[in-house]
Amino acid sequence: MKYIDHSTRSIIILIPVLALCKVIFFTFFTFRKMQALMNRLAGISEVLLIFALLVVLMSFSFATDFSCLAEFDRQSFKGISDNTNMSSWKRLFDYFYLSVVTFTSLGYGDIVPLSIPAKLLVMMEVGLSFLLVIFGLSNIKLIQHKISNTIQ
Repeated sequence: MKYIDHSTRSIIILIPVLALCKVIFFTFFTFRKMQALMNRLAGISEVLLIFALLVVLMSFSFATDFSCLAEFDRQSFKGISDNTNMSSWKRLFDYFYLSVVTFTSLGYGDIVPLSIPAKLLVMMEVGLSFLLVIFGLSNIKLIQHKISNTIQ
C-alpha cells in the first residue's frame, strides 16, 4: 500500500465496483460448482466442507476490501482505531471481524460503515451471505434427497 498514491479519489469508487464483479463471479462460479457436486452425488460432508471454505474465503475477501477502502479513506468506518502505530495485521483482523459479523447478519454496531462506498460493500456482503446461505441449505436438502433415492 505504500507504493500507491492515497490521494487518488477514483480508487474509492473502483473498490466497490471490483467487489461487485467479484461477488457476481463467485456467485455464478459457486452455483455451477455446487451443481456439479450434486450431479456426481457428492457426500454431504464434502458439500459442507466446500461451503465452509467458501464462507471463510468470502469473509476474508470482504475484509481485504474493507481494509483497502479504509486505507484510501480513513473516515469510511467508525470503530476502527486510527492509530498509525497499529499493526496492519491487527487492523486486518478488525476488518475480518467486521466481515464475519456482517456475513452472519449479527451487526454488533461496534464498527460502523460511514461512507457510501463502505455501505455499498457491507450491503454486497449481506446480499451475498443471504444468497449463499439459502443456496447452501437448499442444496443440502437436495443432496440428501438424491442420496436417499440412490440407496432405494
